Amino acid sequence: MEQCPGERDESLTREEVNDLRRNLSLLSASGVLRFYRTAHQECAPEKKPTARAVQQLVTAWKILRSWNWHLGERRDLGSQLRQELRIRNAAYASSFALPHVCSYGESAVVVYEPCCDRHGNFLDVSYRAILSEPAWSLRLAKVHTSAARSLPKSERRWRELDSCMSSDALLMNVFCHPGTLKVQPLCSMLGVKLRESPVFGFRARVPLANGREDRTEVDMKLGSLLVESKLTESDFQAKATDVMDG
Repeated sequence: MEQCPGERDESLTREEVNDLRRNLSLLSASGVLRFYRTAHQECAPEKKPTARAVQQLVTAWKILRSWNWHLGERRDLGSQLRQELRIRNAAYASSFALPHVCSYGESAVVVYEPCCDRHGNFLDVSYRAILSEPAWSLRLAKVHTSAARSLPKSERRWRELDSCMSSDALLMNVFCHPGTLKVQPLCSMLGVKLRESPVFGFRARVPLANGREDRTEVDMKLGSLLVESKLTESDFQAKATDVMDG
């Protein structure tokens, strides 16, 4: 809105800027990014932005910059996602009094402990389905390889899928849910049959140029679809399309 002559363009005080910075720092990355984009729109030249609007934009930009964002995009999206997962899981576990521990170090990871027929890292209905299917429940036994140095000792051995950072747990949460593969639009998009039963930890035995087979384990096989689940990994490899198609 264009200001009238003589109208005072009030700016934020130092205390208000500090309050804004503190409040923004408590938001998730996506929340700060939304605030930044809104502030950016308010500072469009045609809107004749006020000093207050510019201060809000700059404050949000400084927070994003401190998190190593660039033009609204995170250079290392994996590390920011890990931070958000840590914050959300710590709040979730405490709110619902779910048995859990936190890993050692500054960037503590929430690791859940199963209790009866519940597990904090899974939807209740997904977890019950996993326990009822022997082939799926075997997946829960994967050992947490860094537990000895990163987690408190426990009478029960820590498992990989106990961690809130587990991409396998995310995959099973979705595809072991009894309702997921009953949704026709989803199955059509994936190119699989309704009620197809997923296989986890599938040995694809992909033939190699030297005549041997790749023994790499694929996270999930769903009909003829092979799925590799990634959550916070940042070391993806890039390949040309013809390599993938070949």
